[in-house]
Amino acid sequence: AQTVTPGYTKIRRIWRAGDRVTLGFDMRAKTFSQEGQIALQRGPMVLALDSRLTPAARRQVTLNRSLELKPNPDAAKAIGAWMAFDLDGLTFCDYASAGNGFRQTNTFRTWLPQPLNLATVYQTGQTWQSMSHSGNWTDPPKPRSQVENRQKDLALAANGARAFSSSEFDREPGSTNESIDGFIATPEDFTNRWHSSIEGPHPHWIEIRLAKPTNISRVVLHFADPAGYPVRFEGTVRVGGENRRVIDVTGNRQSRVYSAKFEPVTTDTFRLTIHSSANPAYPNAAQISEIEIYR
Repeated sequence: AQTVTPGYTKIRRIWRAGDRVTLGFDMRAKTFSQEGQIALQRGPMVLALDSRLTPAARRQVTLNRSLELKPNPDAAKAIGAWMAFDLDGLTFCDYASAGNGFRQTNTFRTWLPQPLNLATVYQTGQTWQSMSHSGNWTDPPKPRSQVENRQKDLALAANGARAFSSSEFDREPGSTNESIDGFIATPEDFTNRWHSSIEGPHPHWIEIRLAKPTNISRVVLHFADPAGYPVRFEGTVRVGGENRRVIDVTGNRQSRVYSAKFEPVTTDTFRLTIHSSANPAYPNAAQISEIEIYR
């Protein structure tokens, strides 16, 4: 046996058939500190926050230095990561898998300020492109369109909103949260979206719960696939324990965006119910790229 310090080691011996090298790693979790930030490592694996597992939210977290990582195989499977762990209400994955959604909206972070502000945690520009040679591309992807006002959009996850849906497409797990991440799909790339299951017929719904009851008067709906936009849909708010309809559309032909103004109402819940969509090739599918809600 030979103890190895970080770096390289040399094994000098005469090798014979049947020789075997066994490597043993200290798999205990540990932290590294630098300039007010910490990074997590388990054995040889550096861990990272990924926006698909830990969406931006309005809260602060100070990580427990005891580092009792809880394995989360379901989370790893959901995004195709090698491994995932829960710690203090956050879900981490291995650094090699972070950002493997391969799009600008799939952000991640390894060095974490303490305390950690989850509202701004991913405002580092760290995406899958930072792991590639994108700076040398002759035709780099265009910046993704964003909501009109990140500070005033009440439906934004970074402002404390949460999203729920009736179902998700099994090939796009976790897509519900993409409806409140602040990024808007384009006609050329509409992967940043909530996509319902295609196993059951319409209606499908997606619901936004605000951080607190607020007076609202405008909703903006951004659609995803221009061939599969909602045709008949309604929007309701929860007031005094009852649903109140504020949007009622039949025969929509706008494939990109729909904006609605209505009398101000105080609520903490907005639900969009889609009764039919445009694409006859996928009659059971409903999809939305982003929902914005304003006072």
